[in-house]
Amino acid sequence: WPKIANTRATVANTLGGMLRDLANQPPCPEETGHSLRYFANGQAIASAEFHEKFEKRFGTRIIVMYGSTEQLFGFVMPLDSDKKGGNVVGKKKKHSKYLNKEFETKLNEEGELFLRTPFVTRYWKNPELTAEKWGHPVNGWYRTGDLFSFDEEDYAIFRGRKDDIIRHSGYLITPSDVENVIFGHEG
Repeated sequence: WPKIANTRATVANTLGGMLRDLANQPPCPEETGHSLRYFANGQAIASAEFHEKFEKRFGTRIIVMYGSTEQLFGFVMPLDSDKKGGNVVGKKKKHSKYLNKEFETKLNEEGELFLRTPFVTRYWKNPELTAEKWGHPVNGWYRTGDLFSFDEEDYAIFRGRKDDIIRHSGYLITPSDVENVIFGHEG
């Protein structure tokens, strides 16, 4: 918070457990009355209650987004959206320099997200990983390894990582499903 106060920053980027870590810190004078307007958070937030309490405590908004190093495109929460928690990561974003380029998404039968943009990256000295992520069986589509669904308003909802799936009695359970049940419990 002192760095934000000293630099008069208006946006801070956060990943992983950084929001949780900030929320777990004892209050300090600089956490209010600052210039920060947004935390641009690159991770889904399961709990709407946590999302709302964080914004209220620190007097700033969390803008949830999803993307990857391999893609210039992804999802970002619209600034006028009031959706909080539920692992919603926003809607398709457009890259400012490539507004006329198409960004496509699709889900396979498991719900794994595939992206196709005008850009294809290659992994340095790793053609096997390049083929795995960009090649067979969905040629030209980037395989994210992340599971998603879309709601009726076309918001992207992060469900988990494909390799984190819990298989039980014929059901596929994601860790985010478990987290949502836990966060929904009154205790």
